[in-house]
Amino acid sequence: MRLGFYNFGTHEAFDRHGVPLGKFTSQEKAIKTMEAARLPLSFFRAEETPAVPLLLELNDWITKQDERRQPKWKFRFVADVAVQVQPKIARAQAFLLECYALGPRTSR
Repeated sequence: MRLGFYNFGTHEAFDRHGVPLGKFTSQEKAIKTMEAARLPLSFFRAEETPAVPLLLELNDWITKQDERRQPKWKFRFVADVAVQVQPKIARAQAFLLECYALGPRTSR
């Protein structure tokens, strides 16, 4: 069964349904992402982490400088796990930190 396709001109990868998966520096990285896109949602586990007050304070300081700016922070916990955190305005009274974690696919 086909995983998806990789556009060598634009370096973009798409799953088998044509959903864009992003841009990649190599076809091998794109193939790994296509394989991960085929995993059932039950494979992934969503976890909420509490907001870090220092990031909230830093965000407040940045948005006071320029209200249009939405800062993004990236952390690397270990060599193969990275996290990206970006604040989002959910409502006028609510503040939301959107977080994505990226790691290697483990064999079963």
